[in-house]
Amino acid sequence: MVPLHEERAFFFTGAGSSAGRPTELPTGPQLAAKLVEWANESGAKDAVEGVDDPNDLGQVCTALEVALDRDAVVRHIRRAIAWRDSEINLCHMVIALLYAEGVLQISFTANWDPKVEDALDLVVCAKRPRIARDAATMGEVGTDPCLVHLHGYYDDPSSLVMTDADLAKPAAIKWTDPMLKSALAAQDPIFVGFAAEPEYVIRSLTEMRSAMQRAPASVIALESLSDFCAKSVALAEALKLAEDEDRYVSGDALEVMGELLRCCYRKLLDQVLSEAEKMAQVGSGAGRVLSDTGVERVREALRDLTLERLLALLWATTAKAAEHGSAPQATLLCLQTALAETLAVLMVLSSCQDAAQLSVTDGGFRIGRENGSSIDLWPAIPTEHLNPTDAVTRALRHGDRFSGPADSDVPLVVICAGTSGVLPGRGKVSLTGAGAPEKVARARREPAAAINLSAIDGRFDGSGEDDTLARGLGL
Repeated sequence: MVPLHEERAFFFTGAGSSAGRPTELPTGPQLAAKLVEWANESGAKDAVEGVDDPNDLGQVCTALEVALDRDAVVRHIRRAIAWRDSEINLCHMVIALLYAEGVLQISFTANWDPKVEDALDLVVCAKRPRIARDAATMGEVGTDPCLVHLHGYYDDPSSLVMTDADLAKPAAIKWTDPMLKSALAAQDPIFVGFAAEPEYVIRSLTEMRSAMQRAPASVIALESLSDFCAKSVALAEALKLAEDEDRYVSGDALEVMGELLRCCYRKLLDQVLSEAEKMAQVGSGAGRVLSDTGVERVREALRDLTLERLLALLWATTAKAAEHGSAPQATLLCLQTALAETLAVLMVLSSCQDAAQLSVTDGGFRIGRENGSSIDLWPAIPTEHLNPTDAVTRALRHGDRFSGPADSDVPLVVICAGTSGVLPGRGKVSLTGAGAPEKVARARREPAAAINLSAIDGRFDGSGEDDTLARGLGL
């Protein structure tokens, strides 16, 4: 696959990307079948019986537009299919997260549905991509990230490209030509769930392949390569798949897209970990303890996470510091320096002489000591301007989402990052130590301390004789 993490790729999605569970929107042939069934019920049976291929959506829509009228066909398509109410799937979330991480700048879809937009609503996106569905909306894009609906948008009937006649109109897709050719010249497309063979795409691919002297695309599709080539002859030829089979990935689009996102996050996370290590080394106090073992413990704890657990961890760091205990999905890009500072704190603490292991929990991290006891470390990174005291107060208020009665004997320390101001002292914000079991059951787990990187520096003298977790945490 092309290196997405280097911003050298974009997606070209077809109906197959929205057909997977739990979205289950119809593919072109499935929608054509639904329209044929509706035609039989609407007195237009003769019209659809005359089409050459009843599985061809363009042919079926053309026949129905003649037999009934375009407005009636559009109304039925919008009413009969759950374009808005269907749930998003992993394909949509992958694309949304890659936009949010700044990895994806442009993407094209032949789909009418708003599922990628729905996924974008669930993530923290510093620069949300603009949506282009016609010449007017394309003119508003400028240099911003962009998602292009090549065939229009379900909620804008005038933008829909649905019949053979629509595709044949010079102006139907002409508005996308500059953007599509520009994207193909600079990046490599990844086709996902796409089996249609629109002439404008094939023409652009052929031109770009000639100019770049290479086949500029990868394909993710459910069927085997031979079946894809037999079904989509012109597209397979334009992509030159027979010459480089490695660019064809046969498999479920949801699974393949999930693995693609995992690989991207592995690269992005390595960058954050490298920045964290620099923070732990540079500008430290003379006595700060830092060892290769401590650094590796943090790297290993994160490296072993599944993608689902990594995203859950990123979400938890901001949800604890949110006013109402809930937040959109946080990203590595939006957490940036604050996350690197948090990981630097963990690297220093994991280097203490009595630190034995580090693991990830629902609320953050748990560091094990050589004596068998443990300490929970909860990162609290606000998405708004906040002082450390308020961050700790919110973590206390929302602690029930990340703890249970079994955690009552484990001291809790809040790592404040992305905040400004003085850390709360003892006796403030209920920093009274581990809560009793009944308090945890009532969703109150009181932090024993609040720390940040600078606070740790003043607690070690450089002798190495008492570089313990208790000293570093001020417990």
